[in-house]
Amino acid sequence: ASSGSSADMDLDKAGMPVVAYYDDGSEKLRIVKATDKNPRLASNWVRTETNLSCAGSVSIAVDSSNNVHIVYKNSDSEMCYVFGVVGNDGKYTLYGPEVIDSTTSSDYISVSIIESDSAKTPCVSYLGSAGTAQSMKYAYRKSAPSSSGTFSDDNWDYMILPSRGNGHYAISSNPVSTEGRTLGWISEDTNVLTNGGKIAVAPKTVQTAVAFKSKSQFETAYLKTE
Repeated sequence: ASSGSSADMDLDKAGMPVVAYYDDGSEKLRIVKATDKNPRLASNWVRTETNLSCAGSVSIAVDSSNNVHIVYKNSDSEMCYVFGVVGNDGKYTLYGPEVIDSTTSSDYISVSIIESDSAKTPCVSYLGSAGTAQSMKYAYRKSAPSSSGTFSDDNWDYMILPSRGNGHYAISSNPVSTEGRTLGWISEDTNVLTNGGKIAVAPKTVQTAVAFKSKSQFETAYLKTE
């Protein structure tokens, strides 16, 4: 009954569910992958034991190579990232963890993947100090992970998202959402509605879209690295 008190799910390329969750009985991060698109039995799932300490706040994204990118809060209230390469048996070989941010203990996080050619780079948005100018944070890995690469906390940068001021700060107890650019991201410019009217944005020039709830509305931010 204690398992899965914080959980997130994504689908692999074949439509099979992959779930990462916090088991508060063992205080560990767990990963399970379905062997069926409509799993109904315990035997339809393959479990990967991570032996990673976890204290909730789990988010998962599966990239186009069926590898997993998981962000979670560890027992020291640090935001961490782990990369998993799927094997033929459905289990994941894990690399990391890397500490993304040791200064913010967030219960609302959202990880996504920026895909460009063969590179699959994780990014994450998360709630910081709700109701203040530090209410939304964004972090990205400076290079795409690989099984032969180096895993270090130094691989990550994070920033506080600029705000339009009081009234536009993210509020507490509300999920955030992150969507990284994929190879299928639309290339046409489009208009979005803001408090100041319609403005043009160009999805083809950005890498990530972030959405969150402020005091009286939903807000979005469009980001790219410089």
